[in-house]
Amino acid sequence: MGVLMVIKLKPIITFIVTLSLAQITQATSIYDDQYIQFDIYGQIRLINSWDTEKNKTIIGDDGSRIGFYAEHKLPH
Repeated sequence: MGVLMVIKLKPIITFIVTLSLAQITQATSIYDDQYIQFDIYGQIRLINSWDTEKNKTIIGDDGSRIGFYAEHKLPH
């Protein structure tokens, strides 16, 4: 009965993990000095579905994106 319970909980556990990762937004500065700044930013969007015929979870992309920001300041 324990194995059957784990099999039934697999889709729920996978869904919770995917949901917690579904809307990750992050930005980081790659290069930053007195005059030049270069950043990369993005968002990860994942979608989760359960295939009952193959008895497996399918995780796919749902519009993830990445962007770049650059700025150059002229010295006075």
